[in-house]
Amino acid sequence: VSIDRNPAAAQAVRTRYNLPPEMDDNLVIFEHAGRKRVISERMLTDKDYEQVPNAGQMELVTRHRTFKGELLFTSAIADVIAPRQYQAYFVSNHGEHNPAGNEAQMGYASFADLLVLNNVRFDVLNLGTSGEIPDDCDLLILAGPRQKYLPVELDRIEQYLNQGGRLLVLFNLAPVLVGTGLERLLTQWGIQVGANLVQDADNTLDSQAVSLVTSRYGPHPIVAPLGGVPLVMYSPRTIAGLLGGAGTGATVTELVYTGTNAVVYTQFSGGQVTRTGRDPVGEFPLAVAVEKGGLPGVTTLRGGVTRIVVTG
Repeated sequence: VSIDRNPAAAQAVRTRYNLPPEMDDNLVIFEHAGRKRVISERMLTDKDYEQVPNAGQMELVTRHRTFKGELLFTSAIADVIAPRQYQAYFVSNHGEHNPAGNEAQMGYASFADLLVLNNVRFDVLNLGTSGEIPDDCDLLILAGPRQKYLPVELDRIEQYLNQGGRLLVLFNLAPVLVGTGLERLLTQWGIQVGANLVQDADNTLDSQAVSLVTSRYGPHPIVAPLGGVPLVMYSPRTIAGLLGGAGTGATVTELVYTGTNAVVYTQFSGGQVTRTGRDPVGEFPLAVAVEKGGLPGVTTLRGGVTRIVVTG
């Protein structure tokens, strides 16, 4: 369907598949038995960005390095004809973001829509009352908790990971002084969660440097499609990989970095950062990915590989 020659039909496609307004116009939709997978033009190639001279000035040029259409299309076909739909759970009851909320920066409705767009159902899970993490959980999401987790809840998350679970953790700045309990648990997987606040005055959208804008990414398939697209974070914390995975046997990859003149503040008073003049300055990691397992002949209760992504 050409959006230029037949805009009405193009809009009908968007309406039928509930595509968000910001999604690329150039895309391919795979559908089978009511399930769909959407591949946008941006996803089709790996890109590099080079500075080249042009009329006496330096110009940023995009270079398309690797075509991934065959891989993505094959994956999409396998996804929509798979015998079951994937299931995600948002953990609740600790001040986490609402997966149905539309509030700017705080609501996660757009992210929840993206899950549905990729054939992932989602539900809300209270670990304190529901008992074990359900067997059908393909992804557990801890979206910005602001209160402590109970020991029994941490035990359930740890058991889930040891069984080969997948976990997405997004840390909020609010509990930086008291912690959530997740910090110690993640150390066991080679992840160091900073009790701090990172600001980068060279890369921000506001005069107070509350926001941090970066397109400095590590070598990992999760961030490779972003290329030079900037990521905006608000009041981030450092999230770093421990050297050698802290002896866990896990592969830890740092995903996102600040600029080279960022500042890490570690002292707080009355909930506000205290600047001491001795705060570390440099480049700092803001997100990591962890993978453990996948050994030949080794299968856990939830598969063969534990995967964790943590962002500040």
